[in-house]
Amino acid sequence: MEYRIAIIGGGILGTALAYRLSEKIGGEKIVVIEKEDEVARHTSSRNTGVLHRPFYLDPEKKGRLARCAQESYGFWKEYAAKKNLPWRQVGTLEVALDEAGCARLEKYKKWSLQNGMADEEVRLLTPEKVREIEPNVRCAGALWCTTDTAVDFGAFTRALKQDAQARGVEFKMGCEGGEVKER
Repeated sequence: MEYRIAIIGGGILGTALAYRLSEKIGGEKIVVIEKEDEVARHTSSRNTGVLHRPFYLDPEKKGRLARCAQESYGFWKEYAAKKNLPWRQVGTLEVALDEAGCARLEKYKKWSLQNGMADEEVRLLTPEKVREIEPNVRCAGALWCTTDTAVDFGAFTRALKQDAQARGVEFKMGCEGGEVKER
C-alpha cells in the first residue's frame, strides 16, 4: 500500500498529528502505524493527565514549545467541550521555599506573559494566600497557574482516532514498524 504520510505511533502525539493533518489536507493516504491493539496504550494513558500552560518555559530558550503549549490549549479546551471529554481546571501551585525561589517565580510570571498567557491566569501569592488554598503548605511564596487542567489523554486520543478515521485516516493496529520507503 502507498501512503502520502506515515505516522509511527498511535499515542496522543501521533494521533493528534494525524487528526490535524486530515483537517488540513484530508485523511486519504495518511496512515498511523501502532504496535499495540489500540491507541494510547502506554504513556498517553499513564501520564499525570495534566495539560500544562507555558508559565515556566523560558521564551528565548523554549519559545517554540511555549508557543505550541499556548496555542494548543484553546484547541484542547474546545475539543473537550465538543466531545464531552474530561476537563477539570485544577491549577498548579509552584512553591518557593526562600527568597531565591521567589525571584524565580517572579521570572516565571514575566515568562507567562511573554508566552501569551493572560495576566489573571498566573498569580504571585504571599505565604498567607498559599495557606488559604493549601493549609498545610509553608513557604516563602508561590505562583498559582489557575489554568493548568486535568484531562484524560487516553480518552482524548481515542476520540481523535475516531474523528481522524471519519476523515479517511487509516490506523494499522498491531503492526510493528517496518521498512518505510520515501519517494
